[in-house]
Amino acid sequence: MKKKVICMVLSAFMIVSSFSCVYAEDMVSYEAISDTEIEENISDETIEKFEVKEENSFSEEQTTEEQENLIENVTMEDENISEETQVEETTVEEVPVTDEICVQAENKNADIVQSGKLGNYVTYTLDSSGLLTISGKGDMEDYDDDIDSPLFNSRSEINHIVIEDGVTSIGKYSFPGFRNLLNIELPNSMVSIGDYAFCYCNSLENIELPNSMASIGDYAFYYCESLKNIKIPSSVKDIGLNVFNYCYYLNIEIDENNEVYSSEDGGLYNKDKTEIIKCPVAKGNINIPESVTSIGEFSFSNSKIRKLNLDGIEVIGDRAFSDSYLENVKIPSTVTNIGKGVFSDCHMLNEISVDTNNSNYCSDGGVLYSKDKTKLVCFPGGKTGEFDIPENVKEIYEMAFYGSRISKIVSIYQIDIGESAFEKSYLEEVSCLGPTVIGKRAFMYCDNLESVIFDDVITNIDDYAFCDCYKLEELYIPDTVTRIGRYAFSGCKNLNISQLPNQLEVIDFAAFSGCMSLSFNALDCLKIPDKVTYIGGWAFKECTAIRGIEMPRNITYICSSGNLPFYNCKALEWICCYKGTLPDNKSLYPAGVKIEYYEDFDESTTEATTETTTEKSTNTVEPTTEATTLAPIPNNLSGWIFDKDIYKNNNSDVVSVLGDNEKVLYNHWLNNGIAEGRTASYVFDAKYYLDNNSDVKAIFGDDYKAAYNHYISGGCNEMRVASAEFNPNIYKANYSDLANLTGEQLVEHYVKNGRAEGRNATTLIKPEEPEKPTQTTDGIFNAGYYAQVNSDVAQVLGTDEATLFAHFVNYGMAEGRVCSPVYNPNEYLEYNSDVKSVFGNDYVAIYNHFLNNGINEGRKASSLFDVAVYKAKNSDLQQAFGDNTAEYYKHFANFGYNEGRTAVEENKPVAKTDGIFNAEYYAKVNTDVAQALGTDEVTLFAHFVNYGMAEGRTCSPVYNPNEYLEYNSDVKDVFGNNYVAVYNHFLNNGMNEGRKASSLFELAVYKANYGDLRDAFGDNNAEYYKHFANHGYNEGRTAV
Repeated sequence: MKKKVICMVLSAFMIVSSFSCVYAEDMVSYEAISDTEIEENISDETIEKFEVKEENSFSEEQTTEEQENLIENVTMEDENISEETQVEETTVEEVPVTDEICVQAENKNADIVQSGKLGNYVTYTLDSSGLLTISGKGDMEDYDDDIDSPLFNSRSEINHIVIEDGVTSIGKYSFPGFRNLLNIELPNSMVSIGDYAFCYCNSLENIELPNSMASIGDYAFYYCESLKNIKIPSSVKDIGLNVFNYCYYLNIEIDENNEVYSSEDGGLYNKDKTEIIKCPVAKGNINIPESVTSIGEFSFSNSKIRKLNLDGIEVIGDRAFSDSYLENVKIPSTVTNIGKGVFSDCHMLNEISVDTNNSNYCSDGGVLYSKDKTKLVCFPGGKTGEFDIPENVKEIYEMAFYGSRISKIVSIYQIDIGESAFEKSYLEEVSCLGPTVIGKRAFMYCDNLESVIFDDVITNIDDYAFCDCYKLEELYIPDTVTRIGRYAFSGCKNLNISQLPNQLEVIDFAAFSGCMSLSFNALDCLKIPDKVTYIGGWAFKECTAIRGIEMPRNITYICSSGNLPFYNCKALEWICCYKGTLPDNKSLYPAGVKIEYYEDFDESTTEATTETTTEKSTNTVEPTTEATTLAPIPNNLSGWIFDKDIYKNNNSDVVSVLGDNEKVLYNHWLNNGIAEGRTASYVFDAKYYLDNNSDVKAIFGDDYKAAYNHYISGGCNEMRVASAEFNPNIYKANYSDLANLTGEQLVEHYVKNGRAEGRNATTLIKPEEPEKPTQTTDGIFNAGYYAQVNSDVAQVLGTDEATLFAHFVNYGMAEGRVCSPVYNPNEYLEYNSDVKSVFGNDYVAIYNHFLNNGINEGRKASSLFDVAVYKAKNSDLQQAFGDNTAEYYKHFANFGYNEGRTAVEENKPVAKTDGIFNAEYYAKVNTDVAQALGTDEVTLFAHFVNYGMAEGRTCSPVYNPNEYLEYNSDVKDVFGNNYVAVYNHFLNNGMNEGRKASSLFELAVYKANYGDLRDAFGDNNAEYYKHFANHGYNEGRTAV
């Protein structure tokens, strides 16, 4: 036995010694690794984790008292132990754990399903009842992430943990996400709980800490939303950051003999109660003790407190009130320091006021500033609309607008923008962005941001600046920009820019990764400016629209292994570069990519190419050859609107120099002719486009190239008229076979077929005398409603009832258009499967069935009308019509709808609606409701059912009615803006079909990211929506 003890002591000494050596070696090797090597050799996911760790660095682990005593008692009789002896003793250490320390399951009837090690001397067994037993000596292992733990794949099976005496610490990331964990028993030998040890253990209600406990790590019980009580013993000397955040019902009690901490009314304070560390978040009201002068970081985060007296407070820590229910706050004269993001994500906060005697801060219009108003410290998250930043403001503080509901910023000129200044805000537009540097994460996660106009003073767009601004589309980056940072535009999937800035030098890691719409010009060609010397890994990863790339001469670094700059650019066909600037290994590029070299062209051709692609356009035509053509004429909108004969006939000076080769003429038009306003198309004329679209001209003036880019990127599909010879609205209205085509498809049809067929695209063809509809048709058709739900028809034909009725009879009926509040053809088929089985999608036959049979049989044909309800609720109609069912339909179609009569039951959601509705979220995004009704879940749900649903209010992080319609045009076609029907469709169909209904949630992403949910829900799509709505969103899980 003595020999065993000596071996174990020697092993402990060697482990501690080797740990020190390895730690030192790791530090040295880390310092020697450059950012470039890190990018090349590790994955994107690992890089993100690395950066998070860098921002949240932790102190070096301290050796426990037990280990120190163990080491001190080790004596070496012979200091010159031979290598042979050391090897032999090391071998003893590695012998498998003996039966003396193996753990036996407490439940004798349960089978052991898993066992292993959680540290050098710590083992575990998991039995079939869900009991996890941990035993041994010393510390449990620290992990870099939850997935590194051997228990990761079993976490949903564990409901009870017993740690036996002898184990001294719970390591980092030991049990995060153990969602079914109900109980844990800790031994008296336990000294510390590591960072993130129990975060997201949603079912854990109580935990008893032993008197041996000395420290609790950062985020240890983060999001333990069921945790109700915890008593912290006198032995605890260190409680980390954010330990109890999002523990909604927690009551904290501190042993009165604790020398560092104290408690009052369920809150956590330092010993002398000069600082509040964590308030009881579940309480809506709290009185801060008079002794408190400092409010700690995150101390009131996610609390339900609406009002608070801050008299006597001197310091307010970072994010102290983030994501709380505060409605208004007054900063007293005593406050001398306010941290970053103090009121971030406070969606109910409408005003911040400051005592006029405060010497450091002031407020104006409810906005918090430094005393001299040169720094904007915080903008209240509940304020909406437009905001013009005062001229004297020189700095926007870190997280100043974080999560705010502001929609438009008018001017940010020569103002320093702090990190995360506008992150997660509701911004839609920034009209004048002119700081020298845009800080890290400045506009990250601005899901609604569509438009940004830069001023020509910006030099650096910093890391993550616009990351995941997925609605951001057109953007002009000024030539003054020299660096685009890491992940700067990553995930901006709708972003397109015409060109990169001429002064650009650095395109950093993943700068444009995931920008799937990025094509740069009509040739889908990316020209990297000549001054660029550095292109980081994954710089253009998954930019799937780029077909060609022109590389600069002066490139000195381009990632050549691992995370390649053009990884998964599936459309990439060619790269043109100077010899020696790119690695020769063709396997580094997407399959099939052709590498071409400028040196392979003769000198005159190269010079001509350079001039054509880099110099400003002039009206002088320079000779070129087909060898310099970057790509063939594409089979897309740019190619369709170019007509060789028109360009040749209208531009003889070009033909005299270049000849009549179609490809050469197309490239001249693209690179020079458009900017010069030359005509090349029946469907697009830049001058005409600007003259007839005043909003475009107001932005671009006479910039013909910009007008072309606007038409290509959106104007065409907006059905804007760009030529005197082609009006897409008239073309579509004239021919029923074109009714379902988009703007681009109409252009393609006209260019390839319609013009040759002699179709009319300029004047509306008056419909022939319509065939008379079947009997009683005029009793159902409602011209005003028809114009309302078919705006494309009304735009062309106006609102004359006879004209609209003729259109419906001749075209709309066959196209399945909605003609009345009592009749929607697709809903008629949905409600009456027997009709669909007979007539399929023959909309004319379906309409006639409704007129001749359906209205007499009382069939439902619209979510807006139920004949039984209409009849029961309107006694005057009962007296007039009796049992003549058809007359009720006609009355509502022509009178009742406009009179606002009730024709459906009170709004009631379908079964399981409570699985989607999130009362807290509803209150946050509908502050007017919350202000009137409070936050009671039953009250808010009743409001949504009876009013909010029909008003199209957002009720959940997984459901936004307008986004649901935007993402699912077929739903819009059927239900229009009938939000009740739209919501019921989502509940009955959309969830099961995996449809996207919110920019915050994508089923495929959520399902792929979390194995615990896949284990629980399998292929039951609806359950993933419900989980995110009620748990995942608040837990901070990633769903996009």
